[in-house]
Amino acid sequence: MVRISLFLICALAAMGQPSESRPGTLQSGSAGMYSNGVGFRFHYTTVVEPPPAHMSDIRLTGGVKIDHMTVHRQLNDEVHQQYFGYDLTAVSGPGPGQYTVTISPLTAQSTTLTPVPLPKYPPPTVVNEGDTIALDILVSPDGKQKVVDYFQLSGGQSAIPATSTAEPRDYTPDDGAVHINGDRMVVLVNGQPATTRTGLTVKPGATIWLSAPNQGRYILSLLPHDGFQKAGTVRDNVISFQYDGPPYEVRTVDPILGSKGAWNLYVMHDAQFQSRTDGICIYLGLDRLENLLPKR
Repeated sequence: MVRISLFLICALAAMGQPSESRPGTLQSGSAGMYSNGVGFRFHYTTVVEPPPAHMSDIRLTGGVKIDHMTVHRQLNDEVHQQYFGYDLTAVSGPGPGQYTVTISPLTAQSTTLTPVPLPKYPPPTVVNEGDTIALDILVSPDGKQKVVDYFQLSGGQSAIPATSTAEPRDYTPDDGAVHINGDRMVVLVNGQPATTRTGLTVKPGATIWLSAPNQGRYILSLLPHDGFQKAGTVRDNVISFQYDGPPYEVRTVDPILGSKGAWNLYVMHDAQFQSRTDGICIYLGLDRLENLLPKR
Protein backbone atom coordinates (compact mmCIF):
# COMPACT_ATOMS: atom_id res chain seq x y z
CA MET A 1 0.00 0.00 0.00
CA VAL A 2 1.27 3.45 -0.89
CA ARG A 3 0.74 6.11 1.77
CA ILE A 4 0.74 9.79 0.91
CA SER A 5 0.29 12.01 3.93
CA LEU A 6 -1.52 15.32 3.89
CA PHE A 7 -2.43 16.97 7.17
CA LEU A 8 -5.21 19.44 7.77
CA ILE A 9 -5.54 20.67 11.34
CA CYS A 10 -9.13 21.35 12.29
CA ALA A 11 -11.89 19.84 14.37
CA LEU A 12 -12.96 16.41 13.18
CA ALA A 13 -16.56 16.50 11.99
CA ALA A 14 -17.73 14.00 9.45
CA MET A 15 -20.78 12.29 8.10
CA GLY A 16 -21.28 10.00 5.13
CA GLN A 17 -22.81 6.83 3.89
CA PRO A 18 -21.79 3.94 6.16
CA SER A 19 -20.28 0.76 4.74
CA GLU A 20 -19.61 -2.63 6.26
CA SER A 21 -16.46 -3.13 4.21
CA ARG A 22 -14.12 -1.37 6.64
CA PRO A 23 -14.68 -0.14 10.23
CA GLY A 24 -15.15 3.60 10.33
CA THR A 25 -16.07 3.91 6.66
CA LEU A 26 -17.83 7.17 5.83
CA GLN A 27 -18.12 7.04 2.07
CA SER A 28 -17.15 4.85 -0.84
CA GLY A 29 -17.69 5.01 -4.55
CA SER A 30 -16.07 5.12 -7.95
CA ALA A 31 -16.02 7.28 -11.03
CA GLY A 32 -14.73 6.78 -14.55
CA MET A 33 -12.56 9.31 -16.36
CA TYR A 34 -12.42 8.42 -20.02
CA SER A 35 -11.91 10.63 -23.04
CA ASN A 36 -12.97 8.70 -26.11
CA GLY A 37 -12.08 5.37 -24.53
CA VAL A 38 -8.76 6.37 -22.97
CA GLY A 39 -8.49 6.85 -19.24
CA PHE A 40 -8.94 5.18 -15.89
CA ARG A 41 -11.38 4.51 -13.07
CA PHE A 42 -11.06 5.99 -9.58
CA HIS A 43 -12.30 3.87 -6.64
CA TYR A 44 -12.29 5.42 -3.18
CA THR A 45 -13.21 4.65 0.43
CA THR A 46 -13.12 7.33 3.12
CA VAL A 47 -12.41 6.08 6.63
CA VAL A 48 -12.18 7.58 10.12
CA GLU A 49 -9.23 6.08 12.00
CA PRO A 50 -9.64 4.89 14.67
CA PRO A 51 -13.40 4.45 14.25
CA PRO A 52 -15.43 6.66 16.62
CA ALA A 53 -17.64 5.09 19.26
CA HIS A 54 -20.71 6.56 17.57
CA MET A 55 -20.61 7.07 13.81
CA SER A 56 -23.74 9.20 14.13
CA ASP A 57 -21.56 11.89 15.72
CA ILE A 58 -19.63 12.26 12.48
CA ARG A 59 -20.77 15.06 10.16
CA LEU A 60 -18.86 15.24 6.95
CA THR A 61 -20.53 15.14 3.55
CA GLY A 62 -19.12 15.18 0.06
CA GLY A 63 -18.17 13.05 -2.89
CA VAL A 64 -16.44 13.28 -6.24
CA LYS A 65 -17.05 15.36 -9.30
CA ILE A 66 -15.48 14.67 -12.67
CA ASP A 67 -14.34 17.36 -15.07
CA HIS A 68 -12.85 15.81 -18.19
CA MET A 69 -9.82 13.88 -16.80
CA THR A 70 -9.71 15.43 -13.31
CA VAL A 71 -11.23 14.06 -10.11
CA HIS A 72 -12.46 16.78 -7.76
CA ARG A 73 -12.65 15.14 -4.33
CA GLN A 74 -14.54 17.42 -1.95
CA LEU A 75 -15.51 17.03 1.70
CA ASN A 76 -17.88 19.46 3.39
CA ASP A 77 -17.79 20.34 7.08
CA GLU A 78 -21.25 21.80 7.58
CA VAL A 79 -20.66 22.30 11.31
CA HIS A 80 -17.78 24.71 10.76
CA GLN A 81 -19.05 25.95 7.38
CA GLN A 82 -15.89 24.82 5.60
CA TYR A 83 -14.96 22.57 2.74
CA PHE A 84 -11.70 20.96 1.73
CA GLY A 85 -10.29 18.24 -0.50
CA TYR A 86 -8.06 17.80 -3.52
CA ASP A 87 -7.91 17.40 -7.28
CA LEU A 88 -6.44 14.22 -8.73
CA THR A 89 -5.16 13.64 -12.22
CA ALA A 90 -3.47 10.55 -13.60
CA VAL A 91 -1.60 9.88 -16.82
CA SER A 92 0.10 6.78 -18.16
CA GLY A 93 3.24 6.01 -16.19
CA PRO A 94 6.68 4.83 -17.30
CA GLY A 95 5.67 1.16 -17.46
CA PRO A 96 2.69 -1.04 -18.34
CA GLY A 97 -0.13 -0.76 -15.83
CA GLN A 98 1.43 2.28 -14.17
CA TYR A 99 0.06 5.77 -13.60
CA THR A 100 1.67 9.03 -12.62
CA VAL A 101 -0.70 10.49 -10.04
CA THR A 102 -0.74 14.20 -9.27
CA ILE A 103 -2.65 15.59 -6.30
CA SER A 104 -3.21 19.34 -6.37
CA PRO A 105 -5.38 21.98 -4.66
CA LEU A 106 -9.11 21.54 -4.99
CA THR A 107 -10.56 23.77 -7.70
CA ALA A 108 -14.23 23.00 -7.02
CA GLN A 109 -16.05 25.87 -5.33
CA SER A 110 -18.91 26.40 -2.91
CA THR A 111 -21.10 29.49 -2.59
CA THR A 112 -21.98 28.81 1.04
CA LEU A 113 -18.86 27.25 2.60
CA THR A 114 -15.38 28.64 3.16
CA PRO A 115 -12.52 26.81 1.44
CA VAL A 116 -9.74 25.48 3.66
CA PRO A 117 -6.62 24.77 1.58
CA LEU A 118 -4.39 21.85 2.41
CA PRO A 119 -0.95 23.08 3.48
CA LYS A 120 1.08 20.35 1.76
CA TYR A 121 0.83 18.33 -1.43
CA PRO A 122 3.02 15.40 -2.42
CA PRO A 123 5.02 15.43 -5.65
CA PRO A 124 3.71 13.42 -8.62
CA THR A 125 3.87 9.74 -7.68
CA VAL A 126 4.10 6.63 -9.89
CA VAL A 127 1.71 3.87 -8.77
CA ASN A 128 0.76 0.51 -10.21
CA GLU A 129 -2.75 -0.33 -11.30
CA GLY A 130 -4.57 -1.78 -8.29
CA ASP A 131 -2.23 -0.24 -5.69
CA THR A 132 -4.10 1.11 -2.68
CA ILE A 133 -3.09 4.70 -2.00
CA ALA A 134 -3.73 6.04 1.50
CA LEU A 135 -4.14 9.80 1.58
CA ASP A 136 -4.42 11.46 5.00
CA ILE A 137 -6.68 14.44 4.42
CA LEU A 138 -7.80 15.48 7.91
CA VAL A 139 -6.17 15.13 11.33
CA SER A 140 -7.69 16.17 14.65
CA PRO A 141 -5.80 18.83 16.67
CA ASP A 142 -4.56 16.24 19.16
CA GLY A 143 -3.40 13.93 16.38
CA LYS A 144 -5.39 10.99 17.73
CA GLN A 145 -7.93 10.72 14.93
CA LYS A 146 -7.86 11.30 11.20
CA VAL A 147 -9.83 10.92 8.01
CA VAL A 148 -8.13 8.90 5.29
CA ASP A 149 -9.01 8.41 1.64
CA TYR A 150 -8.04 4.97 0.36
CA PHE A 151 -8.17 4.90 -3.42
CA GLN A 152 -7.17 2.77 -6.37
CA LEU A 153 -6.81 3.39 -10.08
CA SER A 154 -7.76 0.82 -12.68
CA GLY A 155 -7.72 0.87 -16.45
CA GLY A 156 -9.61 -1.30 -18.84
CA GLN A 157 -10.06 -2.18 -22.46
CA SER A 158 -11.78 0.39 -24.63
CA ALA A 159 -15.11 -0.50 -26.18
CA ILE A 160 -14.70 -2.84 -29.15
CA PRO A 161 -16.55 -3.16 -32.48
CA ALA A 162 -19.75 -5.18 -32.76
CA THR A 163 -19.50 -8.84 -33.75
CA SER A 164 -23.08 -9.74 -34.73
CA THR A 165 -23.70 -10.19 -38.45
CA ALA A 166 -27.50 -10.55 -38.47
CA GLU A 167 -29.64 -8.30 -40.66
CA PRO A 168 -31.10 -5.43 -38.61
CA ARG A 169 -34.81 -5.51 -37.77
CA ASP A 170 -37.28 -3.16 -36.15
CA TYR A 171 -37.30 -2.94 -32.38
CA THR A 172 -40.13 -4.27 -30.21
CA PRO A 173 -40.63 -3.70 -26.45
CA ASP A 174 -39.76 -7.36 -25.86
CA ASP A 175 -36.21 -6.61 -26.99
CA GLY A 176 -35.50 -4.86 -23.69
CA ALA A 177 -34.68 -1.42 -22.37
CA VAL A 178 -32.09 0.92 -23.83
CA HIS A 179 -28.97 1.17 -21.69
CA ILE A 180 -25.84 3.18 -22.41
CA ASN A 181 -22.67 2.72 -20.36
CA GLY A 182 -20.37 5.70 -20.79
CA ASP A 183 -17.27 4.04 -19.33
CA ARG A 184 -14.58 3.67 -22.00
CA MET A 185 -17.03 4.84 -24.65
CA VAL A 186 -15.45 5.47 -28.05
CA VAL A 187 -16.83 7.83 -30.72
CA LEU A 188 -15.67 7.59 -34.32
CA VAL A 189 -16.32 10.23 -36.99
CA ASN A 190 -15.62 9.28 -40.61
CA GLY A 191 -14.19 6.02 -39.29
CA GLN A 192 -11.58 7.73 -37.10
CA PRO A 193 -11.58 8.32 -33.32
CA ALA A 194 -13.03 11.72 -32.54
CA THR A 195 -10.42 14.32 -31.66
CA THR A 196 -12.84 16.33 -29.53
CA ARG A 197 -13.92 15.56 -25.98
CA THR A 198 -16.86 13.20 -25.57
CA GLY A 199 -19.50 12.86 -22.88
CA LEU A 200 -22.73 11.15 -21.91
CA THR A 201 -25.92 12.44 -20.30
CA VAL A 202 -28.78 10.08 -19.44
CA LYS A 203 -32.37 10.93 -18.53
CA PRO A 204 -35.48 8.71 -18.33
CA GLY A 205 -36.45 7.67 -21.84
CA ALA A 206 -35.52 5.39 -24.73
CA THR A 207 -34.57 7.85 -27.48
CA ILE A 208 -30.88 8.29 -28.18
CA TRP A 209 -29.37 11.56 -29.33
CA LEU A 210 -25.94 12.79 -30.39
CA SER A 211 -24.77 16.39 -30.65
CA ALA A 212 -21.55 17.45 -32.34
CA PRO A 213 -19.77 20.76 -32.96
CA ASN A 214 -21.26 22.60 -35.94
CA GLN A 215 -23.62 19.69 -36.63
CA GLY A 216 -26.53 20.40 -34.29
CA ARG A 217 -28.17 17.29 -32.87
CA TYR A 218 -29.14 13.92 -34.32
CA ILE A 219 -32.21 12.28 -32.76
CA LEU A 220 -31.96 8.49 -32.98
CA SER A 221 -35.06 6.36 -32.52
CA LEU A 222 -35.45 2.60 -32.55
CA LEU A 223 -39.00 3.10 -33.82
CA PRO A 224 -40.12 4.82 -37.05
CA HIS A 225 -41.71 8.28 -36.74
CA ASP A 226 -42.79 11.03 -39.12
CA GLY A 227 -39.80 13.08 -40.19
CA PHE A 228 -37.29 10.31 -39.41
CA GLN A 229 -35.22 8.40 -41.96
CA LYS A 230 -33.92 4.85 -41.58
CA ALA A 231 -30.23 5.66 -41.62
CA GLY A 232 -28.42 3.57 -39.04
CA THR A 233 -28.29 0.55 -36.77
CA VAL A 234 -27.86 -0.49 -33.19
CA ARG A 235 -25.72 -3.61 -33.32
CA ASP A 236 -24.62 -5.26 -30.06
CA ASN A 237 -22.76 -2.48 -28.23
CA VAL A 238 -22.46 -0.12 -31.20
CA ILE A 239 -24.63 2.75 -32.46
CA SER A 240 -23.87 3.77 -36.05
CA PHE A 241 -25.59 6.12 -38.47
CA GLN A 242 -25.08 8.56 -41.32
CA TYR A 243 -27.62 11.16 -42.28
CA ASP A 244 -27.10 14.74 -43.47
CA GLY A 245 -23.50 14.74 -42.27
CA PRO A 246 -20.48 12.51 -41.66
CA PRO A 247 -20.86 8.89 -40.50
CA TYR A 248 -20.82 8.43 -36.72
CA GLU A 249 -20.12 5.31 -34.71
CA VAL A 250 -20.42 5.05 -30.93
CA ARG A 251 -18.99 1.99 -29.18
CA THR A 252 -19.84 1.18 -25.57
CA VAL A 253 -18.66 -1.65 -23.32
CA ASP A 254 -22.14 -3.16 -22.82
CA PRO A 255 -24.85 -4.16 -25.33
CA ILE A 256 -27.21 -1.24 -25.92
CA LEU A 257 -30.29 -3.44 -25.49
CA GLY A 258 -28.84 -5.88 -22.98
CA SER A 259 -27.97 -8.61 -25.46
CA LYS A 260 -26.43 -9.02 -28.88
CA GLY A 261 -28.47 -8.33 -31.99
CA ALA A 262 -29.09 -5.77 -34.72
CA TRP A 263 -31.89 -3.21 -34.94
CA ASN A 264 -32.82 -0.45 -37.37
CA LEU A 265 -32.18 3.11 -36.31
CA TYR A 266 -34.32 6.03 -37.50
CA VAL A 267 -32.70 9.44 -37.60
CA MET A 268 -33.84 13.07 -37.52
CA HIS A 269 -31.28 15.86 -37.87
CA ASP A 270 -31.96 19.03 -35.89
CA ALA A 271 -29.33 21.24 -37.49
CA GLN A 272 -30.46 24.31 -35.52
CA PHE A 273 -29.86 22.74 -32.13
CA GLN A 274 -27.30 24.58 -30.03
CA SER A 275 -25.58 22.75 -27.20
CA ARG A 276 -25.37 24.36 -23.77
CA THR A 277 -21.80 23.11 -23.50
CA ASP A 278 -18.76 24.86 -24.86
CA GLY A 279 -19.48 23.62 -28.38
CA ILE A 280 -16.31 21.56 -28.61
CA CYS A 281 -17.70 18.27 -27.28
CA ILE A 282 -19.52 15.35 -28.85
CA TYR A 283 -22.30 14.35 -26.49
CA LEU A 284 -24.37 11.19 -26.51
CA GLY A 285 -27.60 11.16 -24.55
CA LEU A 286 -30.80 9.36 -23.69
CA ASP A 287 -34.16 11.08 -23.16
CA ARG A 288 -37.86 10.99 -24.01
CA LEU A 289 -38.68 11.69 -27.66
CA GLU A 290 -41.00 14.59 -26.84
CA ASN A 291 -38.14 16.37 -25.05
CA LEU A 292 -35.90 16.13 -28.10
CA LEU A 293 -38.11 17.07 -31.05
CA PRO A 294 -37.47 20.55 -32.47
CA LYS A 295 -39.92 23.15 -31.24
CA ARG A 296 -42.34 24.22 -33.95
